[in-house]
Amino acid sequence: MHTRSRHHLPWAVLAALLALFLIAGLAFYSLYSSKVANGAAQLDNGMRTAQTGSADLNEGAVRAEDGAKELATGTGVLKEGSAQLAQGATDAHEGSTELSAGATDLHKGTTELKTGSDQASAGAGELAGGAGQLFAGTQEVAAGAVRADNAARKLDAGAGRLTTGAQEAAAGAQALSAGAGELQGGTDTLATGAGDLDAGAKALQSGAGQAAAGAGELSTGAGTLADGARQLGAGVDEAAAGSADLSTGLGTLSAGLTEASAGSTALKSGTDELAAGASELEAGAAQLYAGLQQGVDGTSELKDGSAQLSAGLIQLRDEVRKNPLSPPDLRLAVEQLAAGGQQLDAGVGELQTGTLQLRDGGQQLADGTAALSTGADQAAAGATDLNAGLVRLDAGGKEALAGSQALGQGLDQIQAGVKGTKKSPGLVGGAEQLEAGAGELAAGNTALAEGSTELVDGTGRLRAGAAELNAGAGELSSGASELADGNGALATGAGTLRDGTSELAAKTPDLVDGTGRLTTGAQSLSAGAVQLQEGNAALAEGSAALETGAKRLSGGAGRLEGGLEELHAGAGDLDEGAAQLQQGATALADGNGALAEGTGKLASGSLQLVSGTDELRSSSRAATADQMVTKPAGLLLLIPLLLLAIPVAMMFVMRRRERSVDSY
Repeated sequence: MHTRSRHHLPWAVLAALLALFLIAGLAFYSLYSSKVANGAAQLDNGMRTAQTGSADLNEGAVRAEDGAKELATGTGVLKEGSAQLAQGATDAHEGSTELSAGATDLHKGTTELKTGSDQASAGAGELAGGAGQLFAGTQEVAAGAVRADNAARKLDAGAGRLTTGAQEAAAGAQALSAGAGELQGGTDTLATGAGDLDAGAKALQSGAGQAAAGAGELSTGAGTLADGARQLGAGVDEAAAGSADLSTGLGTLSAGLTEASAGSTALKSGTDELAAGASELEAGAAQLYAGLQQGVDGTSELKDGSAQLSAGLIQLRDEVRKNPLSPPDLRLAVEQLAAGGQQLDAGVGELQTGTLQLRDGGQQLADGTAALSTGADQAAAGATDLNAGLVRLDAGGKEALAGSQALGQGLDQIQAGVKGTKKSPGLVGGAEQLEAGAGELAAGNTALAEGSTELVDGTGRLRAGAAELNAGAGELSSGASELADGNGALATGAGTLRDGTSELAAKTPDLVDGTGRLTTGAQSLSAGAVQLQEGNAALAEGSAALETGAKRLSGGAGRLEGGLEELHAGAGDLDEGAAQLQQGATALADGNGALAEGTGKLASGSLQLVSGTDELRSSSRAATADQMVTKPAGLLLLIPLLLLAIPVAMMFVMRRRERSVDSY
């Protein structure tokens, strides 16, 4: 029994080993075939994705090549534009230097103009004060002239009445002399006439006393009038001299104001043109800054795109390096493409730096042009105010000159009326003649008083006795002759006085008219002085504003010059960056051409790989355990089963034989 078991053992061990081997082989085959199938599927999917990506990459490479060519063309245009910009920046810098020098000169001129306007304003204030005092004095002179005219008219009327009385007195004296002669002819008539003569002599004595008192007052008034006329003549001479000096000064002032007005007009035109040019420059600077800002934004986007492109090309180069199946041409093209992308990124970085510097220079240029425009506007406004003030000042100066000329004419008329001419003696001559006639009138009245006294004595003596008739008649005749002589002198002096007072009355209206014109001229002079003062004040304000604007203009021109220097430097950097960008764009175009060729080959190879991976996927799927079971190829699995069945069958056969032996 033990021996039979030993005979069955090898077959059992063999069957067990075959079974284990079959199970292990099936498990290993199933696991390996599943992994191979999964790997083949993933490889197929990856190759399909790679094929799609290579097609997209090929299309993108073609577009990149076209874009690189356009970029190269654009960078050439950019380089030309940057060269023009550098030349324009140089010209602008030279212009800003000249503008800065002109602004400095303008500031100096406005400072001197402000100093002169302050002095002119102070002088105009003094002129206004003097014109006011002159106007007040002319009003007093006009009032005195009116009073003198009224007094001259009254004096002329009194002189007329005095002349009439003197003529009547002369006629009475002649009649008295004739009566004294007739008195000697008859006593009766003499007695009667003596009574009448005594009464008349007393009345004559009373009238002669009154006439003597009036003649004394007349002589005193004539002396006062002569002194006043002399003083008036001296004052008129001084006023005429002052009026001549005033007219000369106002003529010089008017000429200077005319020149200043012409210069102010030219200054206004220049500042208006400067303001217009500054406004256009400010608008151009703003447009330049806006364009530079757009350029900065565009270079920022270009920098981002170039950075992404460079990173993508570097990643592509690394992937191609890792792939052992990559052809050498593709690797070389990718290397060149990555290098071109880095150069492009560096060139775009320098371009961005240059555009930022250019943008900053444009900002400073815009700030400088804004300050320039503001200063130019203020200068234009100050020049406008200055021109308006000088126009008013010129008008006031002309009115003051006309008033001073009218004042001179009035003073000439007053001087002629006071001092007189060859044909007319004037107020002074008439007053002197009046003073002389008043003296003669006083002497005649004294003689008249003495004669009337003697007449009264004679009539008394006539009444006392007829014995003294002849002597009294002789004395009466003598006194009558003296009375006639005194009355003749009185009539002559009264005529002279009447002529002087008539001439005085005729000249005093001219004096009133002259003082009226003097008052009008002084009023015009005062108004012109006020306008001159206002114009000088406006001139001072305008010159102050002009000085401020010129100062700002000078500062803005300095900042503009600094900004243009930076703009010039930035334009040079932009030119260099544009040159580097052009080189990088050329290299990029070459790299993109090689990339397009490499991507074309890559697309062709990826298409072949897709075909191979598709076949590999199909084959690996067919070799899996589940596919083997469901397909005719699964019959191959029966071979190891048959090998396993052989020892099992041998073991059963031997066991049957042993049973049959035991049964026998």
